[in-house]
Amino acid sequence: MLTHQRFPWLCLMVLTPLSARAGSAPAQPPLIWLFAGSGISHLAEAPGGRALLRGVLNRSDTWVIGKSPDMPERPTRLGGAASLKGFRRAMESPVSAVVLDIENWPMTPPAEREHPVTTYAKAARIAAAHNKMLIATPAMDLVRTMDPSSRGPIYRRFRELRLAARIAPYVDVYEIQAQGVENDPRRYRSLVLALARQVRSSHPQARILAGLSTGPSGKKTNARTLYRDVQETRRIVSGYWLNIPGRSQWCPRCTTPQPQIAVRLLRMLVRSSP
Repeated sequence: MLTHQRFPWLCLMVLTPLSARAGSAPAQPPLIWLFAGSGISHLAEAPGGRALLRGVLNRSDTWVIGKSPDMPERPTRLGGAASLKGFRRAMESPVSAVVLDIENWPMTPPAEREHPVTTYAKAARIAAAHNKMLIATPAMDLVRTMDPSSRGPIYRRFRELRLAARIAPYVDVYEIQAQGVENDPRRYRSLVLALARQVRSSHPQARILAGLSTGPSGKKTNARTLYRDVQETRRIVSGYWLNIPGRSQWCPRCTTPQPQIAVRLLRMLVRSSP
């Protein structure tokens, strides 16, 4: 398991609030914001997005997977992969950490979907050999591959299998893919809290993020709902992966990207900061 002593930016980046107002003491814990490179590009295209990228998001506590021509100077760059093969390739890039996004989709080989705990254990050994951090983002729908006969909500089965607790010992950061229930803030909080407890039960030092999306699997949402999700969970997690998806192989059910929702959310959070 990698330690934060090897990566001081992981500890230091969360000491400054999003609003960064001089001399103000944050009333709530500061937040990490994780974006895909495509999300940064979508933000840059939205009214008000470039101002955020030049201002409150131009910080080391903004984490970005991959590249974007609109990338600010200061965010922390991450590699990303959906399979161990891709993970090994990403280890060769000049980044401090790599996201391994194992999901029930064609980008992850069947054997890795069927055995995600073993997959993350192997990834941890690879990351340690390269002195880099491992960020795990296991999808809830892995239960469909692991237990094809199961019925009922995938979130409940994911919790029953205790996958968060079993994966957490191998990773430095664990992201809870809760965006599928984000339109019900109470349910969102319940899921994030339950899985955060699992992570901490087996790896108390792990950073925990939660997923948000401007269009989860093509469903509509709005900034006020996402703001409520953050207010319900910001004392539970260290930050959020804010997805801004469009239709692609990664999200075939998604439609047109909605970066304006992300802009509104971030503005609302800045206004509510002390």
